[in-house]
Amino acid sequence: MLEAKSYPTVRWIFADQINDELVWLDNNDENILYVIAEISSQTLYCAPIETTMNFDIRDTRAFANVLETEGHHTLLLKLSEVRFYAGIHDLVVEISDWFDAKEIEFIKTENESELMKHHRKKA
Repeated sequence: MLEAKSYPTVRWIFADQINDELVWLDNNDENILYVIAEISSQTLYCAPIETTMNFDIRDTRAFANVLETEGHHTLLLKLSEVRFYAGIHDLVVEISDWFDAKEIEFIKTENESELMKHHRKKA
């Protein structure tokens, strides 16, 4: 894991959401940490969402490497690390708290508002 540096903003990208055309990636900002999380099934989500879990782990890791090469601060959470969390809620809260995130951003999903509300209660 990265050194416990404080990042005011943590942006979450789950493996099934990888897209190199994200507007987020247009500019580098050392106050933003991109967390790319490999997830093994939809059971990690708080509620069912429409998504395809067709991704290749090599693609996920390559995407994280490209972001780092482009100067983005990146944390890749591998399947072996993510599997210990009861759900995506716990994963997002613990990792975001570790980096003292004040703002958490997600690619738009049905669960976005629920996750953000939960984290604000914990902060």
